[in-house]
Amino acid sequence: KLMTRFPKHLAVLNAAAEDGTRAAQARGGRSRDAEAAIDQLLAGSSSLLTNPSRTVTISADTVTVELAADIPSLVPFWSGTVTARSSGPVERFRPESERGGATP
Repeated sequence: KLMTRFPKHLAVLNAAAEDGTRAAQARGGRSRDAEAAIDQLLAGSSSLLTNPSRTVTISADTVTVELAADIPSLVPFWSGTVTARSSGPVERFRPESERGGATP
């Protein structure tokens, strides 16, 4: 519903979530790396998205970025929000025994 009416808004938010995930996935990546990538992309989109909020969660194996932002309204007393989520594996060395490989 809302996604089909505001594809540009959602595309920008999805791209920011994906950029944040990629930044934090790198070996040694941190939440602040994800936040910097998100902020950089959203900085040029202030006319499309306002009041952005973010949650970056990094576990031993997975990075998850969740974003939400308001859509500026052209109609009085109407507001809308779009959300995006991206996740992926954390880049790290895994010994053969953890990868399911054969052991001698």
